[in-house]
Amino acid sequence: MYKGEEIRRHVVYLDLQECTCREWQVSGKPCPHALIVITTERQPDMKKYVNGYYSVKKLHAAYALVIPSITDKQQWPAVDKGFKVFPQVAKKKKGPRRQRKNRILSYLERTGKATRQVTCKSCGRGPRKQPLSLEGRSRSLVRMNQQRWKRKHRLPSLRQQQQRLQGRRRKLLTKKQLRRKR
Repeated sequence: MYKGEEIRRHVVYLDLQECTCREWQVSGKPCPHALIVITTERQPDMKKYVNGYYSVKKLHAAYALVIPSITDKQQWPAVDKGFKVFPQVAKKKKGPRRQRKNRILSYLERTGKATRQVTCKSCGRGPRKQPLSLEGRSRSLVRMNQQRWKRKHRLPSLRQQQQRLQGRRRKLLTKKQLRRKR
């Protein structure tokens, strides 16, 4: 055991083309352990270590003869298996499920910041709502009122929010200090 892992070592015999992991003997191609040993040699001749069945000669010999094609299912040879194979039994379908997009997300699946509706302190309206309709007035007056309303109901910037928080903290600190003095 080394750092909680079991170490297994394999012995490679290059002259016998064997490894104790037995992968080389089964597949005819060198296993990773054998490849490490083989690549330590200068300019190794890989033909010595790979089985002859992987050669191009054997590939050409395998496909040299004409392979008859079977064009129809009637030409398949009949085989008596001694038993009959039935198709799989279909699983019962469950009732209608809630669509994935409409399902309620769990606490861990929710992403992003929590949002809340911000309303104006003076009039109680939300920041994205337009002012009441100004029918019967000129377009320039309507535009001017809309711009005035947007300036009045504009959300504070991040810097302004931080400054307000710092001011509130200072007020709280001064109140606590006054209480301690009493």
